[in-house]
Amino acid sequence: MPREKPLITQGLGDQLYDIILSRILEGRIHPGERLNPADLRARFGVSITPVRDALQQLKRAGFVQVRPREGVTVSVLDAKRARDVLDIRIALEMLAARNAATSVPQGEVEELDRRFQEASSQLARNGDERVLEPIDWAIHDLVVRYADNALLQDALRTIHHHVQWVGGIAGIGARRIRESFDEHQEIMKALLCRDVEAAGEAMRRHLMSTKAAVLRYLEGITGAPRPARASQTARRTGIVPAPQASRRRPRGRRTAGNDRG
Repeated sequence: MPREKPLITQGLGDQLYDIILSRILEGRIHPGERLNPADLRARFGVSITPVRDALQQLKRAGFVQVRPREGVTVSVLDAKRARDVLDIRIALEMLAARNAATSVPQGEVEELDRRFQEASSQLARNGDERVLEPIDWAIHDLVVRYADNALLQDALRTIHHHVQWVGGIAGIGARRIRESFDEHQEIMKALLCRDVEAAGEAMRRHLMSTKAAVLRYLEGITGAPRPARASQTARRTGIVPAPQASRRRPRGRRTAGNDRG
């Protein structure tokens, strides 16, 4: 096993947490993959204590699970977890957009609108949707930076990695770049006009549409696999397959002794 670069001595558990989390979000460590503390200790050249600290942080954040006899595994995603993450995002970013409508400097909104229009022209010329992605993130970043509420900003930062995780697993199957671009245009109009109600509503419509696309994709995937391939599907996609009823016939009458709940 190749050794990693030496870590600095301060906050080793936090450093390991950041490294492992980034690799989970990037897809370099796959959902359902086992994380062996002894392997991590050898790979990073640290004692077992910071490894355990990092894994506990990942567990508290919901990115890994610890089960008896199975050890530590990277969490897999189901539609309920995705819905919970996206519902929180909608509530928080609606409020952030309303606040930003009155607090963001006019010059910054106008500069972002200029970039927005430039990306729109590039899309019309060459049809390359990749030009829209930086603008997508820039609008959401602007709203968060000028949310004018430190607690709200902390809450948004807390769920940011979860939003990345859901989006990364849903992947291209839930992408709706052109539709999203039109929705962002409505958000930009509201910010330029400093319209609090319009900004909140435009953000709500945008994120509700995003949520619907992600859930359609996840539910379509989770309903597809058969039970025999369920674990393989979870490891490949990071999505928990929907449970299906067993087709085996009962061999006899159940009694109180063999009825296990």
